[in-house]
Amino acid sequence: MCSGSDARMMTGAVNADYQALSELTNKFVELFESTKEVRVTCDNGTDVTYSVEGRNTMAVDGNCNKPGQWNFAPAGTTATAPLEGTTNGTIVFAGSLAPFGIVDEPLNVEVKDGQVEKIQV
Repeated sequence: MCSGSDARMMTGAVNADYQALSELTNKFVELFESTKEVRVTCDNGTDVTYSVEGRNTMAVDGNCNKPGQWNFAPAGTTATAPLEGTTNGTIVFAGSLAPFGIVDEPLNVEVKDGQVEKIQV
């Protein structure tokens, strides 16, 4: 089992259409690499912005079709990092939180200039 994952998080991953998943994941890579600032919002209360200027983004698409290539499971995400000191806003974890797994109730994290200011359940 992958670090921080449990059976509930892996359900359905084996039967995914990995070609379609790869195409969609790579569209997100293109979006991240063609912008300077990202804003993430969600009905759960998440509203956070950060800079990705100059950052590379990896497609975590589950495909390993070249010798020595590696990836992650479950797939269907991207990997990039915000520029240090640029993250501001609220992040609400209402599903899973590595390395803890599924969270029982939402966890609200307030961030200012890249530093966590407040954590609240």
